[in-house]
Amino acid sequence: MPKITDMSPIPLKQRAPWINLFLAALIVAGVAFSSGCEQGTSEKKLELREDGLLYEIGEDEPFTGIRIKYYSEDERESDDGEFKKYEIHYKDGLKDGAFVSYHPNGIQMNKGRFEVIDDESVKVGTFIAWRKNGTLEFEKNFENGELHGSYVKYHDHWVGGKSDDSEPVNQSEEEAKRKYEANYENGLREGNYAYYQLDGSKLETGSFKQGKPHGTQKLYFPSIHLLAIKDHKGIRPTEFPATKEGFEEASAQALAIQESTPLSHNTEGKPISVVAFDANKTLLRVLWNVPQAPIGDIVFQSGGSGYSVQDPLKFVGLSITELPAIGWVSEVDNGALDGMGEITEVELEFAGSGYAREPKVEVVSLSGTGSGAALATRLKAPAKPTWDELNEQMLECRRVWDNGKEVQATWFDLNRQRVQFEVLEKGTQSSKSQFIPDTGL
Repeated sequence: MPKITDMSPIPLKQRAPWINLFLAALIVAGVAFSSGCEQGTSEKKLELREDGLLYEIGEDEPFTGIRIKYYSEDERESDDGEFKKYEIHYKDGLKDGAFVSYHPNGIQMNKGRFEVIDDESVKVGTFIAWRKNGTLEFEKNFENGELHGSYVKYHDHWVGGKSDDSEPVNQSEEEAKRKYEANYENGLREGNYAYYQLDGSKLETGSFKQGKPHGTQKLYFPSIHLLAIKDHKGIRPTEFPATKEGFEEASAQALAIQESTPLSHNTEGKPISVVAFDANKTLLRVLWNVPQAPIGDIVFQSGGSGYSVQDPLKFVGLSITELPAIGWVSEVDNGALDGMGEITEVELEFAGSGYAREPKVEVVSLSGTGSGAALATRLKAPAKPTWDELNEQMLECRRVWDNGKEVQATWFDLNRQRVQFEVLEKGTQSSKSQFIPDTGL
């Protein structure tokens, strides 16, 4: 047997001419074949016949290959070349293999796979969908044409923002935020499910058994996304982040506003509040109040030396020791008090724990007859709850289900107080909505 001493390739110039021609022909044929496979067959050249199979027009054998359709010029949203509408793999006239569709702007819309089982083309494996803006819409799994396995829906949101708006791009799972997740068995929901807010906190949880709600279902109030201050005029424009630091800053500003706002500007005694909003900037609840309370009226007695409270029931623990010698009633002249513009506050002594230490009571108005004045003071601010307590997700409803029948429902307010409780006969439904709508299944 001859010994091979040199494994190096034969130089191109030393090859027989027919070998070079043969190799060139193979390359050309391969490129042509590859191009043809990639391009597929236009839908215009195909037809669906009565037997339910796809054929190429004029052919007797069912179609095997890739069926392709393009958007028309009127449908396309870009002049940058042709955009495919979809491409589907066929074998013997039935969908069998990969499937992909596109939006008019070139963004991929759907992708998945079909298989022929018992002479029928059915969905198998994972199907993924994207919205027209490229955000991931859902991922769902099929077995033998039925939903089976995990099902996940996503928020219409780009995590961290889209990197380049000029280039059509499909969002990855890592860039998406889950909105809903469940599990299916043979087309029916089975086991736990959950809805999520954009920040990842839960909005609803529960479980299913053979497609019917079973066990405990919980609905939650939306979570806090930003903070603001509300005074007697309404919501102030400054916003604060929904963090421990943001709450501390907002509450400090609320206290400063309470101390600097003349009570005569807030005659109804409305508190200064730190309030919370959800992701849609809907007002959720008050987190903390800095109270301001009207005290009532004081009536001047004749001679200017004695004073009494008009309604003693409002002033338990209140005693008037001395009014400053600034001449509140030095002289009554035509129903007006002399120097009334200089009267701004008086010092009162309190015994009640609900009032601030050594509070200042302000004159908020004087009577037109000069016979009295309306007073108010700032109450002691209550202790602040911790941010962890405030930010804890709050339960709105707890339901109990038995094989699709609702048997108990309890509703709560934002102060965690139970506001409604129902024990139901099987087959009835509580007075409030049953589930977050689940569309697109």
